[in-house]
Amino acid sequence: MNAARIILIGLSASVISGCALPGLQYREGGSSVWKEQGNQSGADVQIKEITPSLTLQLAQDAFQKHQAKLGAVVPTTYAQRSWVYRVGVSDILSVIVWDHPELTNPAGTTMNVDSSGRVVRPDGTIYFPYAGDVLVADKTTTEIRELLTQKLARSVQNPQVDIKVLQYRSQFVNIVGDIDQPCKLPISDTPITVVDAMSQCKVTRAASAGANDNSLYAHRDIEFRRGEVRRNVDLFAIYKGQDPLSSQPLLGGDTIYLKDNRQNRVFVVGEVNRQAAIYIPASGLSLADALNDRDIGGLNQQTANAENIYVFRGGFTTGESKNGSAVQAVAQPDIFHLNVKSADALLVADQFQLQPRDVVFASAAPLVSYSRTAALIIPSISALLQTGILINATR
Repeated sequence: MNAARIILIGLSASVISGCALPGLQYREGGSSVWKEQGNQSGADVQIKEITPSLTLQLAQDAFQKHQAKLGAVVPTTYAQRSWVYRVGVSDILSVIVWDHPELTNPAGTTMNVDSSGRVVRPDGTIYFPYAGDVLVADKTTTEIRELLTQKLARSVQNPQVDIKVLQYRSQFVNIVGDIDQPCKLPISDTPITVVDAMSQCKVTRAASAGANDNSLYAHRDIEFRRGEVRRNVDLFAIYKGQDPLSSQPLLGGDTIYLKDNRQNRVFVVGEVNRQAAIYIPASGLSLADALNDRDIGGLNQQTANAENIYVFRGGFTTGESKNGSAVQAVAQPDIFHLNVKSADALLVADQFQLQPRDVVFASAAPLVSYSRTAALIIPSISALLQTGILINATR
């Protein structure tokens, strides 16, 4: 047997084993594992069948982890309290002394707001006739009215004083990060929450979406900053009222940092009509939703093997340090398997919730795998046959 025929037989045999993936071993049955060849630890990654009980267990585990996270990192500064605005430096106050226009507006009624109002100076005081310098910083309008009334009573009989803030210029909340344009909101006598801030800043689209993509992407991961506190927050939990920040008023100096929204995606690959990355909406994304998303178009009916749908999850775990910053560590990934040929499996797929960075893989039908492998090998076989013919012709 000449060398050309030996090579030809070897390549033909490789077609038969064309479904073997380099570096991976796949075994069917109850002990199915994906095992990396050459792994010195010899650790196997178990493939878990997606069942109703597993889906329920995963949902319970996710809820318990969320509850434990809330109990561990919520600082006392988030404690519920009634909202009251306290005046700060650069605020403009209106001071009215009834029946005394010479005190309220000594220059007449043609003055603008900045001129008629009293700007809180850097030392936290304002000047008012017959009262002198009055310390107003970090006081409510009620406290300022009472203080000013006491001072004016020395010169004015039974003064009737009214105080209000004309312009709020001392305290702000900042929204930065994955947003087209950073947003700065003033703190006023009307409390604002995280949801209010996101709405007022019209945060509907992530800057990471790209200039040519006008889709609306729901942000998910944010970092809440207050003083020295740094806390990673699931924005979806705030929307659902599952986080203390849902109802807590923001304070001056608070910062909401929107993390790269591309982390809030799942990847659908393999034998689907269109492979794509899908953003997870606030309502969540199930396996059934992902496979039937309009950007995916469902399984490819000609090439997909509906018996083998896999979800790859993990590889890293994310925790928080003492100051609230994110810490990642390597972890063993989870692989889930579902046969969607049966009708009841579709119900399970609808309850199986995907997590950010999950990879959904639809495997190819066996015949398709053989055909693709053959398509790669046949050109080489043809070349060898032609070489053999030429060699024989020259003898």
